[in-house]
Amino acid sequence: IEAFYKCTTTSKNQTFVGRDGRNVSTATPDRAALYFQLWGGTRVAIQFADVAGYWHEASSPANSVQTNRWYYYAAVSDGATLSLYMADVEAGGELQLVAQTDMTASGSPDTTLAKGTTSGDGWHAGGWTVGRGMWAGGHVDRAFGFIDEVRISNSALSPHQLLYSMGIGAWNPEPADGAAGVSPDATLSWNTGLDPENPDQVNPNITHHYLYFREDPNFAGMTEPTAIIEVDGPNASFDPEGLEQDKTYYWRVDEILNDGPADDPNFVIAGAIWQFRTILSAPRINANGHPSNTIVEPGQEAEFELLFLSYSPAYVAWYRYVDGQNDIPITDEFGFPLNPDKYEVESDMVSEARLIVKNADAADEGFYYAIVKNVEQMQVQSRQARLAVRRLVAHFPMEMLEDDATPDVVSGYRIALKNDLLETNLATLAEGVDELGGSSLLLSNTVASDPNFYGQYGVIEPGVVDYEDLTIAAWVYWNGGGDWQRILDFGNDINQYMFLTPKTGTNLRFAIKNGGAEQVLNTSQLAANQWYYVTVTLDGDTGRLYVNGELKATNTAMTINPIDFKPTLNYIGKSQFAVDPYFNGRIDDLKIYNYARTVEEVAQDYLAVRGEWICDQSLPALTYDFDGNCRVDLSDFAIFASEWLQSNRIYPEQ
Repeated sequence: IEAFYKCTTTSKNQTFVGRDGRNVSTATPDRAALYFQLWGGTRVAIQFADVAGYWHEASSPANSVQTNRWYYYAAVSDGATLSLYMADVEAGGELQLVAQTDMTASGSPDTTLAKGTTSGDGWHAGGWTVGRGMWAGGHVDRAFGFIDEVRISNSALSPHQLLYSMGIGAWNPEPADGAAGVSPDATLSWNTGLDPENPDQVNPNITHHYLYFREDPNFAGMTEPTAIIEVDGPNASFDPEGLEQDKTYYWRVDEILNDGPADDPNFVIAGAIWQFRTILSAPRINANGHPSNTIVEPGQEAEFELLFLSYSPAYVAWYRYVDGQNDIPITDEFGFPLNPDKYEVESDMVSEARLIVKNADAADEGFYYAIVKNVEQMQVQSRQARLAVRRLVAHFPMEMLEDDATPDVVSGYRIALKNDLLETNLATLAEGVDELGGSSLLLSNTVASDPNFYGQYGVIEPGVVDYEDLTIAAWVYWNGGGDWQRILDFGNDINQYMFLTPKTGTNLRFAIKNGGAEQVLNTSQLAANQWYYVTVTLDGDTGRLYVNGELKATNTAMTINPIDFKPTLNYIGKSQFAVDPYFNGRIDDLKIYNYARTVEEVAQDYLAVRGEWICDQSLPALTYDFDGNCRVDLSDFAIFASEWLQSNRIYPEQ
């Protein structure tokens, strides 16, 4: 039995070739007929039951197998001796005999491999398996990795007849096995097999090379060789001619002994199957090579990096996305910047390119991408990446209404006022936070059954929250009412959204979802008829929820970013879910930042309006803050001193 196997873990037994059966081993009936497997993690073993019920095994030394490396394994039984061979294929290692067992020592009268007679659900006795084993009639010991070229022979092959016989059969292929980017003009070459008795010399019995070449890795049906080449020293070659780009080719060289027939294994040293891939006609961007979203401070440089592969020189042109039809070129088609004062580009024309945006500001924000085109005019386009400049993106002070909207005073967004029930019944301005002065946005949704007093909401244009990190802050005055009202709900539908609700059960909740499960932040619900300063930040995988400048909830597993789903329905006072009630209350001074403000910054935002003080809940609790006023002072000492020398000890009676 022969197999090539590359495991991705060594934490368990893994059968790459097995034979189903049960009640074949006298000592352990639950065993299957055969296991050819990684055994105990880092060794390989061949184990089988013979027809007399005896168990035979041979295993390599411990720590002979590593993960993510191709190995060749062969188990050979001639009825008297069980031999185990292996080779480190990736290192080009030679075939080694790693274990050998004298099966006659078991006393078995017949060491023929057992087939068994018992079959079960989904398996039958004697059936061969690839990638799993069996125990007690159940499937176990599954392979975790890659299996290639399994061969089972009904005779005991000698080492030179095995699939992998480095130095005995043809070896040292060029192009190397697994090579990529091979020229269509390549010539195949290899070394003639060596003499087992004198491995420094060519085997004198090898008279011909039979070369098989095709695009299909299955050579079983290929009875005639592509070429027959007489041996003429230690090296041989063949020109396949007519190779094409974008193709994977497979080839094998069998060494023929003493002019013998190619269908007689006694006269053939079978070669391993080698493969290579020709150059790609079109450039290819690496899986992790697309430009990444970036955010920088105002005035800093922003950099986008592109990692690609091109076997001919390639030019990288950069663009700023507009609508797919009118995108703005940043470079010419050869990759030279059109405005060198603003942009800088770097490219080695085969694998790496960079775009640098100098002195970045809000006007540079947007989506950028690259097109890689080689000299054959074949091209590939990268994914878009967003440039953001760390800043306040939108500020809605709620101080004026204009064309049925209240404006953002930073970037020109608007909260357009709407009503789902009565178009003329729109939100209005009302008294705002006392300390801020001015007005707030009043959403008067008091009577669900009356369109004159229900259905009011606002909507902000798309793009306002299309960032990875984010801060949303607003003063909120909730008039009370049912659960699930929305202070805001930015999303696309009921599967993609992020919302803030003043009450669900007993919680104030922020939630974000992108098709899977919600990721949430909870704290105590808002009380009705009071102004609160509510802030949500997303910072990498961490979300934080603040009330009145104080940190109330943290979630370090908030992996969803708003830019992942780019909300287009950015509601104020309305839910993505039609059954949820509209918000009833006032909202003032809504701000959106494209970065996460710190605990200190959020606290200062609140203190700038209300004064007082805030306890920094992100710091460890003060051990001696007995009165809970967020500092250790004389009152804490007094509490401590009030119990000075008090004791709960029990002493022995006198």
